[in-house]
Amino acid sequence: MSELDCHIKRENDKLRVAGIRVTILQRGNWLYLRAVLPPKLGTGKVKPHRQEYTPKPAGLPANAEGIKRTTKLAKKLWNAVESDSFDWEVWSGKPAKAERTAKEWIEALKPYWLDEGSQGKCSEKTWERHWQVDFDKLPQDLPLTSALLLDRVLQIQPNTRRRRQVCYHLQKLADCHLEAHREWFDL
Repeated sequence: MSELDCHIKRENDKLRVAGIRVTILQRGNWLYLRAVLPPKLGTGKVKPHRQEYTPKPAGLPANAEGIKRTTKLAKKLWNAVESDSFDWEVWSGKPAKAERTAKEWIEALKPYWLDEGSQGKCSEKTWERHWQVDFDKLPQDLPLTSALLLDRVLQIQPNTRRRRQVCYHLQKLADCHLEAHREWFDL
């Protein structure tokens, strides 16, 4: 084991002892971070899963200074994850986009929910006849907010099967939004 490998192992041990669940990895001459992170938008995933984060365009250099900078970055990354403020757009260095519309969130949910072979998913026909019908009642060009979803629910007669079904569909849409951007949920 090289001196650099030992240094990375020591830093990973320190992070683990401090309760920071981020690991420093080396590939070639570059350092990366691995942690359980929220899904990237457009992947169809809604739950956090283990992913790698690449600081800068290709990572930080695999040397003593790079390890020091990567350790600081690991702590910042973990703080963002723990405070539910981690946002891929911010961490990837891309400029923040305007809030996604209801239509964009529906399009992000659809591939996940139509995933064949997954338990609890639906067919294209079921999506069109039930899910899409409920989603079409939402204002498509407005940002998806809790108030928008609540307004839609309150339009339906209470204590009915229809209201429960619409609530279920809107909850799945909200879950997709929540997993990707947790701080919006203000109900």
